[in-house]
Amino acid sequence: MKNISKEKVFALRLPPFSLSEQRLVNALKYLQAETAAELDAPLPAILDQPSKLRYDTSLNRME
Repeated sequence: MKNISKEKVFALRLPPFSLSEQRLVNALKYLQAETAAELDAPLPAILDQPSKLRYDTSLNRME
């Protein structure tokens, strides 16, 4: 297999995404950011609470 230079890669002409594909990508990026924000929101409250779980060494399991 031959190596390809960086210059040849950058010289490749690729067709642009269609407008509908661009809109889909933008919508997915928005949904991903929204979901990440929703998942991150309760994290500080969860981390501030003392753990109610304890490890029972005699049973080797969480209670």
